[in-house]
Amino acid sequence: MEYTKQTSHGLVRLVKPSVEYQDSYIAALAELVADKNRNMSTHSDFDSETETFPEYIDRLHGYEQGNGLPEGYVPDTILWLVDDQNEWLGKISIRHELTEYLRNFGGSIGYEIRPTQRKKGYGSVLLELGLQVAKDLNLEEIIITCDSPNIASKRIIEKNGGQFLEELDEPGSDVSKRRYVLEID
Repeated sequence: MEYTKQTSHGLVRLVKPSVEYQDSYIAALAELVADKNRNMSTHSDFDSETETFPEYIDRLHGYEQGNGLPEGYVPDTILWLVDDQNEWLGKISIRHELTEYLRNFGGSIGYEIRPTQRKKGYGSVLLELGLQVAKDLNLEEIIITCDSPNIASKRIIEKNGGQFLEELDEPGSDVSKRRYVLEID
């Protein structure tokens, strides 16, 4: 199935990670590394010191099957949001199951938009398309979290139907998490 959406900036689509997007991804990763507000896990980031880009792509594809996961991680489908020029805009991770920690603090879905592409509506589109993928993966209830001060992420979640559950203090963190549930029809 293809996951696409027309936006005011052009057509965007979710794609499996591929070497085809290497240059754009590496440029976006440099932006993300420089972003002081970054709060995503880096288990799915490329590290040129330890692997080639094709090895990195293979690693991501393995995660979907549960292969090579870091300890404590669960299988997830990682997809990239690209525009009609094949520019890497962001990524989404859809976890196939939840641990107790993920249920409370990490959620079923994590997403990230590259800094130069923020405030253009891509976050909402990314989550909307990701929810379609989650439905196709037969996930019925999605738990999604965001840092309490992250107003942009709060808006994205609520725009996509997220129902606020509670706010929790994450152990070892000075930032609380807002928890939401999204029902998939």
